[in-house]
Amino acid sequence: MKKYFMFADCHGDFSALMDALEVAGYDETNPDHQLVGLGDYFGRAARSNSDCVAIWKYLAKGHHVNKPICLRGNHESILLDAIRRRRLSDLDIYNGEHNTFASFAGIYPAQMKYDYQHQFEAAKTMYDCGFVRWLENLFWYFEKKGFVCVHGFLPPECYTMHTPCSSDTLGDYAWNEASWAKTPMEISCFNKANPEGIGKWVIFGHWRATELIWQHTGKELDDGVSFCDSQHKLIGLDNTTVLSSAVGWAVLDEAGNLLRSNCVE
Repeated sequence: MKKYFMFADCHGDFSALMDALEVAGYDETNPDHQLVGLGDYFGRAARSNSDCVAIWKYLAKGHHVNKPICLRGNHESILLDAIRRRRLSDLDIYNGEHNTFASFAGIYPAQMKYDYQHQFEAAKTMYDCGFVRWLENLFWYFEKKGFVCVHGFLPPECYTMHTPCSSDTLGDYAWNEASWAKTPMEISCFNKANPEGIGKWVIFGHWRATELIWQHTGKELDDGVSFCDSQHKLIGLDNTTVLSSAVGWAVLDEAGNLLRSNCVE
């Protein structure tokens, strides 16, 4: 039976991603293993100026039997905007995108922050090597019988009017808005509209899992764990990697059986 290995929000920390996948038991040579990334792959948690390129090469060009399925997070949108303008704003730097630019330029992040010539050249490199094309072709969601994966949360139409994720009425605008979701508010609305969930797991990243755990259970935990609400079938995998040096993960089969995870309920 095929197993789906999901992770989210590694934000440039290559070693944390590799550690998480090792603990999860992912084997890229196993035809029954499918890797699924939920977005926010690059940026602020990078430990070296090679991390962001290493993550991209692993996801886009690694020796996986099954090509990784990669979703687009809100930070991929931030990164694309910066690359297209060929210049980093102060907000881009706050979000750590200078780490991504520096990784593709092969220089220190501090050199990249306010050097517009370096930024221009890094953007050109990201176009020339195919990185921008890869970013532009990322998916908004991934769905099987027992689960649906997104970045921030489902668009409200999906859980209030039960509009299928594949519906043409959900364009890029709706999905982009969902990637920026205020996830705790969305969860509250989701739970009221669907007291027993929607019949499958909704798996997402984007929002600090320990905050979701605190709101759901009252437990105050350190970062480095994921959130699970089994009643409503919700899983949140953002482990705040920049602080915890950990990446959230979960393993499910196609039917939606949760096999393993680093979740706390």
